[in-house]
Amino acid sequence: MYQLVYFDSAGRAEICKLIAHVGKVTFTTKYHTYAEWPEIKQQFLWGMLPVLKRNDDEKFELYQSTAIARHLAKEGNLYPTDLSLASKSEEYVMSMYDSSVEYVRAIYSGEDKKVEEITKYLTGNFVQLLTIFEKILESTQCYLLGNELYWCDLFLLDFILFAEVAGGDISLFTNVVEWKKRVENVESVKSFFDSEHNLRKIKQ
Repeated sequence: MYQLVYFDSAGRAEICKLIAHVGKVTFTTKYHTYAEWPEIKQQFLWGMLPVLKRNDDEKFELYQSTAIARHLAKEGNLYPTDLSLASKSEEYVMSMYDSSVEYVRAIYSGEDKKVEEITKYLTGNFVQLLTIFEKILESTQCYLLGNELYWCDLFLLDFILFAEVAGGDISLFTNVVEWKKRVENVESVKSFFDSEHNLRKIKQ
């Protein structure tokens, strides 16, 4: 069994939990508060969270949310076994990661600029990314890589939900809207939203 350690708020660990839940990978969570973080930060190899641990191997520690997500996706059969599809899934995930970095920069740009920078991101970089995925979804039958749900689909769902909290709007992208409904209606995705692991408390 795995243990995922993160802060007691929705953030970079949500995608890891979502993938583990959908992939039926057994895990528990341990949350730290931001108040206690300065005192315990030095306990963690890179001075950051999340970190994935394994109960049967005390030496196993994996940092970086994307690396953790990839690990859990492979264990939960949500990572493509075909090399071409696997590489394409990496392309999609890393594109979303690059965009999310810009979003985080906007969030921490300072109180005097925060609203302006988030708006700039949501009407610029976010829209550009959605425009690309809108085109991609024109040629796929069901999900991003075809008929099967993979980790990149869950990444995009989490990416959109993260942006929607700040006012991100996908309504103009009809293929993305239909794809999002399809993914959200997957039973294991729905059950994650209803679980205690979902810190966004989104109820479908």
